[in-house]
Amino acid sequence: LQTALSQDGYEVRVHGEEGVLCHVGLNTPTPQADAEYAVFPLPATLYAAFDVYVAEGYASQNGAMEEWLAASRLKYAQRLLEGKEYVVEYYDERFHGDASDSIVEIWVSIMEVSS
Repeated sequence: LQTALSQDGYEVRVHGEEGVLCHVGLNTPTPQADAEYAVFPLPATLYAAFDVYVAEGYASQNGAMEEWLAASRLKYAQRLLEGKEYVVEYYDERFHGDASDSIVEIWVSIMEVSS
């Protein structure tokens, strides 16, 4: 993609009643993309970020994410996208496939809870 800001990759996982819908792509500076791509905008938001060692499996951090959200529930709540939970997987230079040192960041969208 000629308009990508970097070669870092993103995977947006939207959880719904019908299952998980995955969108894979790159970050662009404008809401336009080459004809063979579609634009999937995300709202500006805060994220809680968690490092996942791919060799240990993505589920290895689910407990840590749930624990953080529970411990932070008085200050933060998970932000929904059109009424559905979603997370962003961020693939940067630390991602090396299935290698033992391969890391993917998982970003959980959050918002401050009103007092």
